[in-house]
Amino acid sequence: ALLAVGLRGPWPFLRALAERRVVHAALWLVVLWLVADADVFQTMLNSAQSYIKRAGDAVAQADGDVLVYPSVAQSIIEVQDLSVAEVLAYFHPWMPAALAGLAGFGIALVARPAALFHLPLAVLAFLSIKLGGRMVMFGAPVMALGICMPVHWLAGLVLRDNFYRTAGRLLVSAVLLVVLGAPYLEVIPAMTQGPIINRRHAAALKFLRTNTPEESMIWNWWDWGYSTHHFAHRSTIADGASHGGPSLFVPAAVYASDNPRFARQLVKYAASKGNIPGNVFEGMNNHDADDLMRKLAARKEPLVAAQGRQYLVVSFDMLRLGFWITTYGRWDFLAKEGRGYQIASISKPLQFSMENGVVLVQNMDPVYAESIDVLDDTGLQRQMYFRFNGRHFIFNRTTGDKLVIDDDMYNTLMVQLLLSSPEDPRFTPYFKLVFDNVHTRVYEVL
Repeated sequence: ALLAVGLRGPWPFLRALAERRVVHAALWLVVLWLVADADVFQTMLNSAQSYIKRAGDAVAQADGDVLVYPSVAQSIIEVQDLSVAEVLAYFHPWMPAALAGLAGFGIALVARPAALFHLPLAVLAFLSIKLGGRMVMFGAPVMALGICMPVHWLAGLVLRDNFYRTAGRLLVSAVLLVVLGAPYLEVIPAMTQGPIINRRHAAALKFLRTNTPEESMIWNWWDWGYSTHHFAHRSTIADGASHGGPSLFVPAAVYASDNPRFARQLVKYAASKGNIPGNVFEGMNNHDADDLMRKLAARKEPLVAAQGRQYLVVSFDMLRLGFWITTYGRWDFLAKEGRGYQIASISKPLQFSMENGVVLVQNMDPVYAESIDVLDDTGLQRQMYFRFNGRHFIFNRTTGDKLVIDDDMYNTLMVQLLLSSPEDPRFTPYFKLVFDNVHTRVYEVL
């Protein structure tokens, strides 16, 4: 701003001052001095690490070992790395059009040096090869300039008369719009996803809106945080704006736990800290965080007391994300890694018998289940078999989902609270069922 005033203003003295290199150097020194601030530098470093190092999100402490949380980045599709061919496909569905855009941008750089200001966008777009697909969006203006500007210049050279030049350029623009836009008529419907939340899940959240105190805290997986705000009008432990570090780990630890008492303790402990996950581990290093988790899991410790009410939502939707939720929830602060439990979706047609637990998948040998759970809008059918092979099948006739999970996943709270009897003595001291439509259940944390 200072340079702009000096160079553009009507004051010769300021203009002469602004043109001096020593002034430019002084301003850059101010920038470097600001960056040298420890807090600012750490913020920049954390931002860079979220792109470059996705194994975990590190939080530096004053002393002791660094506390590292699991990173959400590895599970989000837009963070996955792309190949060069995939980058070009994101520029435009037609490869020739993408290549023409890049070639045209090279022409624009030569003909109009101001196009250099768009060069960083081109670099960012191709960095999606290493920094994730979310970077590819920066290539859109580069692609647009590369195709449109050369065509614009060519039309001006061919059409000399001002009237025909203007009309010709408008016509060329219309043709470009139709030709380049045509592929998206097929691509966009194929890209369109279903609703982020189904009506059964939404019904549970609407129940919370009218049957819970306004100050209640809702525990739902962060992917449905915004939906919870919308339908329940209640605060959530995590959402799309707060799903990193402790906001990722704390809810995941509850859902991934096979210990109902520990899950209850962690919910109440977070409530005692203002229902802010970041406060749970404030000032701790990795050993402190690990000790806290062990203490909350210990049966000899008294139950944590906290103000307010907390409600835990479990839904079939979560099971599809079971691998990632357990990867985060079983995070080891000392080893700085997490191991997700096994869950697979079966795409082939199958038949099964509730009587003997045999599952016949197309073109595969018979599989003998340890358990089969079948959900539909009328209720839940459960059958356990005297086998211990870690093959648990969950079939949702309403959605058509067919899942098979291992013992560890089957014993998690997110599965057991959804499928087990709400009167199961494992849960009744800590959780009270307040809503159930088979697909989604809501429990009050006692």
